[in-house]
Amino acid sequence: MVALGLGALLALSGTLNTILQYAGAAYLLWLGLGMVRAALKSGAPSDAASPALPSASSRSGNWFMKSLLTNLLNPKMGVFYVSFLPQFIPAGASVLGFRLLLAALHAALSMVWFALLILGSRPLRHWFARGAVARWLDGLTGGVLIALGLRIAFHPAQR
Repeated sequence: MVALGLGALLALSGTLNTILQYAGAAYLLWLGLGMVRAALKSGAPSDAASPALPSASSRSGNWFMKSLLTNLLNPKMGVFYVSFLPQFIPAGASVLGFRLLLAALHAALSMVWFALLILGSRPLRHWFARGAVARWLDGLTGGVLIALGLRIAFHPAQR
């Protein structure tokens, strides 16, 4: 979307950027509150039980939408593509085509990085899935997301 000019519009429009910042802050608060609520939920599995990990297919739609919203409500990535990547476009090259190539390269590198993170953390997955550990991580992560959402909401970036 940035390669098609949306990032430039975002970089130039202070109002659109502010709206996107507040929408992102609200989304962070919503995610954080949901995680804290899940951490405090009283019927969570105990440490003694070895919970079965949910299948990826049962969660994929939910996580896909959360990931999509997280990326769409993050104006910093759009500004990154508008301000940083153009310096790598050679003179005479198709701007749209080369931007799409750079975005695809960035996406491919990100996929490799996240695959390595997944493989590296795989031996610890059962420990992470233990009830107390999962609740603690959800509470901690939710608290951080709430703090970031409040920070963005009450101290938006100045232009």
